[in-house]
Amino acid sequence: DRMDLVAGGLQAGGTGAAAVAPFYVLAVNGALNSAAISTAAGAMVLNPASSTAALEAAYDSVAGSGGSTAAPIVQAQFANFFAHGGALSTAIVTAVGSIRFGFASQRNFFGYGYTELATCIADKTSANRATLEGATFGGLQAADANGADWVAAGITAVQAATDTAIANGVNPLFDSPTQTQLGQAYVQAAAATHVQAALTAASITVDAATIPTLLGLAFAALGAGDITTAVPDMVAALMAAPDSMSAGDATTAATVVLGGINTAATLAEGVATAVVQSKALFMPEHLTVNGQLRPLPRTWGVDRFPCTRATALDVFREGDFDYPYRLKQLQQVSQYVYYWFNQASAVVTALSLDTCLNDKLLQPTRDALYFSKLGDHLSSYQTANYAALTAAETAFLVDFATSGDSTSAVTAALIAFGGNGGQEFPATAPTTGQAPTPAFQAVLGPAIAEAAGTAAALESNFGATNQAYFGFGYWHRPSFGAHFQALRNMTDAEVVSVLNDGILAANNPDVGGEECISHTGPSNETIQGCFMAWSTSKLPYELSIGNLKMDNGTLTSVGASRTAGSVYNEANRDFRLAIGETLGREVDYDDASDLLYSFETAVIKVFKQFWAKDADTPFGAEGSAQDQSFYFNADRSVGDVVDEASDLETILVIGGYLAMIAYTLLVFTNFSNSVYSHGMVAVISVFVIAFSTAASLGLTAWLGIRFSPISSNVIPFMALGIGIDDAFVIITAYMHEVAEGGTSREVMGRAMGEAGPSVLFTSVINFVAFGVGSSMPILVVQLFCQQMMVSVFLNFLFLILLLLPALYLDGLRVSADKSETCISCGDNAGSPRDAENNIFSQFYGDYYAPFLMKDAVRVAVLVIFFAGFGLLAWQGFTQTDSGIRISTVAVDGTYQFQFASRLETMFQMFSGTLVTTSNAFDTAAAQENILATTANLQKSVWVSETTTIRAFYWLHDLLESSNTDESLTPITGTAFYEAIAAWLGALGITALPDLRCANEVTEERVSCFDIIDPAGGINADIKLTHVRGAFYIPNLVETDDFLDAIRDTRKRTDEIVKEYTAFDTDPDYDSFVAGYIYTFWQQYLSANEDLYTVVGLCLAGIFGATLLLQFSISTSLFLCLVILMVGIEVFGFLPVLGIQLNAFSSTNVVLSLGMSIEFTSHIAHQFLVEPGANRKERVVGAMRFMGAPMFHGAMSSVLAVCFIAGSKTPFLREYYFQMFAMIIFIAFINGTMLLPVILSFLGAPNVSGDTERRKSKAEKLVEEGHVHTAAL
Repeated sequence: DRMDLVAGGLQAGGTGAAAVAPFYVLAVNGALNSAAISTAAGAMVLNPASSTAALEAAYDSVAGSGGSTAAPIVQAQFANFFAHGGALSTAIVTAVGSIRFGFASQRNFFGYGYTELATCIADKTSANRATLEGATFGGLQAADANGADWVAAGITAVQAATDTAIANGVNPLFDSPTQTQLGQAYVQAAAATHVQAALTAASITVDAATIPTLLGLAFAALGAGDITTAVPDMVAALMAAPDSMSAGDATTAATVVLGGINTAATLAEGVATAVVQSKALFMPEHLTVNGQLRPLPRTWGVDRFPCTRATALDVFREGDFDYPYRLKQLQQVSQYVYYWFNQASAVVTALSLDTCLNDKLLQPTRDALYFSKLGDHLSSYQTANYAALTAAETAFLVDFATSGDSTSAVTAALIAFGGNGGQEFPATAPTTGQAPTPAFQAVLGPAIAEAAGTAAALESNFGATNQAYFGFGYWHRPSFGAHFQALRNMTDAEVVSVLNDGILAANNPDVGGEECISHTGPSNETIQGCFMAWSTSKLPYELSIGNLKMDNGTLTSVGASRTAGSVYNEANRDFRLAIGETLGREVDYDDASDLLYSFETAVIKVFKQFWAKDADTPFGAEGSAQDQSFYFNADRSVGDVVDEASDLETILVIGGYLAMIAYTLLVFTNFSNSVYSHGMVAVISVFVIAFSTAASLGLTAWLGIRFSPISSNVIPFMALGIGIDDAFVIITAYMHEVAEGGTSREVMGRAMGEAGPSVLFTSVINFVAFGVGSSMPILVVQLFCQQMMVSVFLNFLFLILLLLPALYLDGLRVSADKSETCISCGDNAGSPRDAENNIFSQFYGDYYAPFLMKDAVRVAVLVIFFAGFGLLAWQGFTQTDSGIRISTVAVDGTYQFQFASRLETMFQMFSGTLVTTSNAFDTAAAQENILATTANLQKSVWVSETTTIRAFYWLHDLLESSNTDESLTPITGTAFYEAIAAWLGALGITALPDLRCANEVTEERVSCFDIIDPAGGINADIKLTHVRGAFYIPNLVETDDFLDAIRDTRKRTDEIVKEYTAFDTDPDYDSFVAGYIYTFWQQYLSANEDLYTVVGLCLAGIFGATLLLQFSISTSLFLCLVILMVGIEVFGFLPVLGIQLNAFSSTNVVLSLGMSIEFTSHIAHQFLVEPGANRKERVVGAMRFMGAPMFHGAMSSVLAVCFIAGSKTPFLREYYFQMFAMIIFIAFINGTMLLPVILSFLGAPNVSGDTERRKSKAEKLVEEGHVHTAAL
């Protein structure tokens, strides 16, 4: 029945009014009877139109007389005491209604009603338990053809086993292994009776004491797999005393015994079914107290969900290891509710259980909605109108089903209400009816529509929701033996068989949650298990198991099992708010980041013990999982991998610098004349460069330029290589000039006149090149180029401010004719020219350059270099692959390497997310575009067909559950948000993490659950802003697979978004795909184009800077040509070295441009200022001056890099040693071989104004015999 709060309120108000009436009446006539006054007043409250005679009779019924005096006074004081009663009545109705119908304000109709419904079933079935149990079992036994043969002892055993299973939380109705166990219980208990009956029928006498022995032998053989193997032992037992049968008789008797056991086994299934169906249909004691359902949360656990994760345990009951307690309660109760409404129809009718649905779910919903919608007209919701309201609700539903027009349906409802005697009862006279006024009808019509529509929707969706609740959880899944409810341990073969069925089910689109729960496929085939989430949504098996071995399509073994879980990150506002509530303070981004970092640190610490197979872990030598290996990865693990892999061993860095110092000391020390030895000042130059490199890293940190792995590994060597070349050029010029003589100031002036422009030239070019390169869209390259700009600037500054003073002091030493060290080398009799013209300068000036300038050699160099360039260009542009694997970067032997190497080979499925932003989700245009996008995305060959987008996407679920025809017809306007509110109040809440909302007024982000207005209805200020849905991408193995999947899914998404028809009113509308593969592999979509762009920009910068400083177009062009060739040749060597194109190798290609500048710009500049009769002579002169410092720069850099070859990390050896050594070699030979040849053919004319001095100096060298005339 409807809840008549109005009548209850009137009764309460009448009681209150009657209680205060004597105070007013006695004040007029104190001689009247107080109790009699209350009686008369109460009668008048219930009927304000009561006659004087009626009041006199009410008064006299208590006082005996005096009514004629009291009645007029009661009537006169009615307004006073009725005001108290009316106020009390209203307050009571409001308070009781708010408590009783609180669920309506939260739109939690089904969550609340389901609790009441389950309670109703528990009450009615418990009250009739004995009758139901006996009648059900008796009926099933009578219906069974062999029911008369059931043995009482066996029935009792099955009943006891059933009670035990139920007490352990197992529902045998839906648990096949338990049903098997119950059948075995019957066989064990009834076999003796059936065997004796079989022996009697065969006229065979066996001693009673022998039968248990025979059964024991038979059961042992049955347990081993073949009961017939027990026959020989049974024959032997029968041939022994006391039976002493012959062999033939014993064989016959043994066969009869087996027949009796088979009879018991045949009957066992029927007995078990009857017992289970008679016992298991009652809620067990752990769910009820004296038959009453235990109190449960109104939301039945759906206010808190299990963690988002995928694991192979999802196939088994053991998957409930993290299932919330409330949902475990729901999964048990839901089994009984589902059973009574889906299988026990006869009993439902007999016990009137069908009324539970209306009484506990549908009618309270109607009551609640009328209470919240009628407002000031609530007094009309009373018994007198109930029949009219029922007629009105029916009329509304009939008309709406026909017309689909809610306005028409409301009109029909109001006509039916009036036609069935419906009246308006004003709040001022709640017992007096009148014709409905327009104001009342304006409120009543929408109230009828919402009450009738909501109740009809709940009734329509009850079956689906009841079935969904029934499927929640893991109770219906098989246990492999680790669950506390497990009855036995599965064998390995049985586990593999269950997983095989799970694979088949995952690949079969006709198998859904219903088939998985019932373990029966569409062709009545048995399905032992399915890969499903807790809510019975199918999951791809590829997420959870890998390294599979198949035999003709049948799974034979599983080599790897993966469990993947999601955690919050510090950017998630909901996470920060939740933690803030826990800690009682505001939690910002940094707090959350620190918390998550500490959490993952703790997780890694524990997991490392599993990975290392520590003795006290399950994976240790004595552990239960000793034959298994545990590998893991955390969110911070990838960053740790890159940091650890890029962390050069300190000893290698020190070794590289010491080797460079030793080499520098060796080549610049004059062992024949210690006065003109400059080894120490050369060593100082190494320290100057080291200091400038350290300073550059500090300055970049101060400037806010983020550090990357390249910061600590590439920049120190790159900066040293560039800086040491410049330092060697300055030192070489100083050595030349100090040998000429003069004061130290004069020497430094001449030296910097020769070397300064060249060093400035290369520094500016490098600075510009790296500056332009910093525009590359790859972040790590941007950071590298920015840090190199700072390093180049400080290198130049430190050389000027620190090295030059050191050289000046060294010049003072030479002028004073002092040895470089306290140990004199030689007799100091050597010529200063010996220091200037050391073996390297002589080699390049006397032999190498003249040989290189021979016509045949020049032609050969051009042919060889350009042929090699063409081959490497083809190799680079056609054979280079993009990408990098974590296993490539991780250090061998670390947990990250071992995890990544297995993940990359055993699991090739990834998840993606379709994200949509809009300010008009409540429009048909937006919803239709989203539906079209998901449909088009599903067509991609890369998107899983077995686990479809539609199965997980929120909009499909919303529309199908909200539309009466379960269609995908868009719901628009206010109705859209009303549908979301109702949906979130039921199963839709599971999709809450996929929805993002904001308050339109405050513009603050809020939970979408706030759409539900606690005061009733919806909060119109809360709107959807972003939504998402998952899809799965399998079979991603090679880089091209990832890139093709990204391109295709983006293309399919974008082409539908372009068809959106409401961009004018919804300009922010967009849909895009996102996820791990899009974040990590995005860079490789344009890796080649990005590299070409940055190289081109660098070359443009180099050309501009060269032209500005040298005023030579040809020199600028040739310089850029050689630098470009170096970059392309390095690029072409990538596939030769087995290195893919990625952020690290791209940076190294950019680095090659910087290194080639050092080996080309000095020579190009020296050629421009070098005097000579022709280009060849100028090339020889330039190589004499620049050949040695270029060679020393290359050798010192190679020596430093060589120490990286000793790193324990393959990544460092491949990306830093191999590539650095290759870059240095290629840049060096192009700068010292190809460029001089090009300049000898097409070089620009001399631009120096110091030709005469340089000529006289050259002639002087010839005269002193240091240079051969032919060479000059």
